[in-house]
Amino acid sequence: MTQSISLIQAIILLGKEERYKKPAQSVDRKIDRLELTSKNLALAKELTHRVLGRNLTTLPSKTKILFLLIEKMAENECKVRKIEHSAFRFTRECIRSNTGWSHSQLRLHLNRLESLQYLRSHRDKIKREFQYELRHSSKSVTTITFTPYG
Repeated sequence: MTQSISLIQAIILLGKEERYKKPAQSVDRKIDRLELTSKNLALAKELTHRVLGRNLTTLPSKTKILFLLIEKMAENECKVRKIEHSAFRFTRECIRSNTGWSHSQLRLHLNRLESLQYLRSHRDKIKREFQYELRHSSKSVTTITFTPYG
């Protein structure tokens, strides 16, 4: 997040000669400020995606290992069931039986993967359980950014 903010600040400063400095009132003095334009914001988003794009190297090692194990499990299950990755959903129990990880380990690392949007959770109201789906592939880790499944 701070990297994104720093990138936006750098873009604003690079383009400051092109824009008029608008005065802003402080409590005790008048200060100049630069405004962020929609063009600058679009450029910042594009650069953030390209430069700071999601990759597995930014994950803690145990979380990365779990993600790769889940992805391998998903690939095997999709081959067996003959379905697309985007259609495959799995539970913590399924992951636990395939990995041998404890409940507390899975809770920690699955929550981390979900908050970083590597996984998406769905609530099954009938079975009253959470199901997960993979949102990204690790195949493009060497190219830094992820390729979404669907």
